[in-house]
Order: sequence, then structure tokens, then C-alpha cells
Amino acid sequence: MRSLLIVAMACAVVACNSAKRENIQPPRELEDITTAIQVQRLWSRGIGDVGAKPGLHMSAAFADGRLYVANTDGDIITIDAGGGGEISRIETDRSLSSTPAVGDGAIAVGTLDGKLVIHDLSSGAERHVIQLSSEVISTPVIAEGRVFVRAHDGRISAYSLQDGNRLWIHENTVPPLSLRGNGALRYDRGYVISGLDDGRLAAYRADDGVPVWQQQVGLSEGRTDLERLADVDGDIAIADGYVYAVGFDGQAMAIDIAAGSPLWGRDLSAVNGVAYGDQLVISDAKSHVLALDRSTGGSQWTQDALEYRSLSTPALAGGYIAVGDLEGYVHWLNPLDGAIVARERASRDAIRVAPIAAGDTVYVMTIGGTLAAYRVGN
Repeated sequence: MRSLLIVAMACAVVACNSAKRENIQPPRELEDITTAIQVQRLWSRGIGDVGAKPGLHMSAAFADGRLYVANTDGDIITIDAGGGGEISRIETDRSLSSTPAVGDGAIAVGTLDGKLVIHDLSSGAERHVIQLSSEVISTPVIAEGRVFVRAHDGRISAYSLQDGNRLWIHENTVPPLSLRGNGALRYDRGYVISGLDDGRLAAYRADDGVPVWQQQVGLSEGRTDLERLADVDGDIAIADGYVYAVGFDGQAMAIDIAAGSPLWGRDLSAVNGVAYGDQLVISDAKSHVLALDRSTGGSQWTQDALEYRSLSTPALAGGYIAVGDLEGYVHWLNPLDGAIVARERASRDAIRVAPIAAGDTVYVMTIGGTLAAYRVGN
């Protein structure tokens, strides 16, 4: 298992199945651009170790004008999103390993030793520490007075925020080899939705965990475990009763959440996820940025100037598309034609997680633990 984990972590960086083997190509050099919009750097600060070495994808949660972040040293930090100042800090002395979930007066985060830790959002007091079956690197979700969490071994479970009791658990088979990463769980109108390591996107009833539907998004094909990598690990988008997802060496797909039936699907391979706005925006396996029609999946434009730069999932804020790259640059694209209209550097460390969009501001986390805020102006 140890050797498989090492290979899987390497695959997460270089995307090493047949469809992604080209990612070992050197990143395209950045070309000069004509800056067409004003981007203001509001603030920047260090968060601490956010798990680059063990291959974690820790980011920030935004709620009510505040950012909530965790680090592997065990700190849960609340930050003023406007000015970047620290509001509070909870010191847990645990190896935290996920982006926090915030809601219903609570904050929940996973640990590398397989615990789900829940604190009171106002006081910071520890409510519950729940032992799970394996490490938690996926962002939990809080809804309906419950916290829903996925362990790395594929088990998805629900716990009461009031007393910490387990309400249900569902087991999923994990392939012998998968990427180092788990996409965040999502909740929508009574359903918990998760991408899985075998390429499926699945929905469960939030009240009892009963599976409602599943759709194959990543295509698990080939003669070897390596060739059959098909994880759906990237961010999924939910809007207006539909879920949008993309698989590793698979498809981009729009699915009706209530019915479980696809609205459309198209061949497209990506390690990262989907950004939703007036269009869908995806950075694919070659770090081409694509805009798709939400209703049909049809192509609107493709931007290839950032080829092989290991782009993050994009974010849409202030009327533009922001995406991070392996050298710590944030690029802003015009949603009408994909032209790069601005560029700023957060640090020299890679940006692997999606920028967090809030109005006209994006918050960017680097693997070195730098959190920076940028605002698009006129």
C-alpha cells in the first residue's frame, strides 16, 4: 500500500495515465500581455503549513465576510476577508488535513489520523471529536444540523451536530490505485453529492444515506490500474437543480439532481473541477482553459496560452475568470473570448486549489501557505 500511495501522489502532480502523459511536458513560458483591467492586491498573509508535502489540497472557506482556514500544525484561523487581519485562532494540537466546513454555528475539519473535529463557531469550544475509518482530506459539508464527511477509504457518513452521534454510513469501493485527493462533498435540497475514485458521481439522501443515483463521469478504461485511473476529485458545481462535474480521463457532464439523468456529456479530461457562472469554465489536462455552454456543453472558446502550467480550477469573480498556476501567478481571463487581461503573482509557490470568489474579490491560497486577496476594479 505504501508504494501505491507514493505512485498515486506522483500521479496527482504529473497526471500519469495515457490521456495525461503529456503533462510531463515543460510549462509554456508566459508571454507579455496587455493589461486591460485593474487588479488591486488587497492583502497577503501566511497561514502556516497547508499540507503540500503530504499532497493535501487545503484551502479557505468563506462565510459572512470571513475566511476560515486550517493548517497541519492544528490551527483553525478566522480571518477578516476585507483586511486580512486575524479575528480568532483555535489551537487544536491535531494534524488537520482538510479545508474547514462552516455552517449552523459550527466549524468542522478532518485530520490525518482519521478524526472529524467539530468546534463551536462563536466560542471556538470543541464540541465533538469523532474517529473515522481513515484520514480525511475532503472538505466536509454542514447542513440540516448535520455534518457529512468522506474518509479517504471511500466511506461517506453523517453525524449530528447536537450530540455527535453517527446517523448513517455508506461504503464505496476504492480502486487499487487512485489519485491523492478527494473532492469536497456538496449538499443540495436534501441530497449529498460526491465524486468517487472509480469515476462515478453519486447522490445520497441526506436523511438516511440511501443512494439515489450514480453516473459514470470518469472513464475507467485500460489494461492496467494506472490506465484505469478515473477519479472525480475536482470541484463540482451546483446550480438551478443541476450538478456539473468533470472526470480524470473522462467526460464533462451536467446532471439533473432530482432525476439523476444527464442533460449533456462531452469527452473532456481534467484533474481539477468546474467553475459555474454565465458559462462553465474548466482547465483541462493540458492546462487549456475552456468555456462551455451550460445548457448544451458546447464549446464557446479555448485559451491555450497557459499550456502545461498545471492550472487550478478557475473561479469567476468581478465579471472575469481567475485561475492560478504552478509558479504562483493568478491570471484573469475575459469570459467573452478567453483573452488574458491581467496577471499578478501571489508568491513563488504553486496555486493548486481553486481561488475563492466573493463578489469582485478572489482569495488565493498557495501550497506554501500564502493567502492573498485581489479585487478587480474599473
